[in-house]
Amino acid sequence: MNSRDFFIFPENIDIFVFDATPLLSGIDIGIFNELCYTTSEIIDEIKRPVISNKIDNFILNRSLSIVEVPNSFIKKIQQLARKSGDLKSLSQGDISVLGCGLYLNASYRKQFGVGNKNHAAVYLVSDDYSIQNVARLAHINTKSFKKKGIKQFIRWQSYCPNCHKEYIPEFFGSKCPNCSAIIKRRPKK
Repeated sequence: MNSRDFFIFPENIDIFVFDATPLLSGIDIGIFNELCYTTSEIIDEIKRPVISNKIDNFILNRSLSIVEVPNSFIKKIQQLARKSGDLKSLSQGDISVLGCGLYLNASYRKQFGVGNKNHAAVYLVSDDYSIQNVARLAHINTKSFKKKGIKQFIRWQSYCPNCHKEYIPEFFGSKCPNCSAIIKRRPKK
């Protein structure tokens, strides 16, 4: 990746990367002083005409920018989500917004340096615990919208609630080969 693949940011302005939930709530992005971003996959998840029209206006007014995330950042997020056990819980939009957060975070760190306290930060705005969990693993700051955010990273374990057999995280949501119950997940001990 070369320098033209990164964003250039003004100093001391936070960057917010929005998941679908805050956008679906009808939030007025125009009131933020922060730079606001999302992805086309998140926009595609929003199907309500009233909200879609409002978001289109934010994009036209440049209050909200759409980021096309380089594939290398998407692949990194998929690796991290697989490692945490969250991959099956994430939509393509979720993966894209996590990739966006990782991409903008990398751009920000390249411009201002790692751990520079004199500058603002990149925040992924989401109430989705799986998104927050992978974001934590990817060293992306998060802000919850309405819910209380996660406090620590969670590594998930899949299990059958009927026969109590344990499975790798990728089995989450599928049928248990032993008893046909739907496999659930819980924090790994």
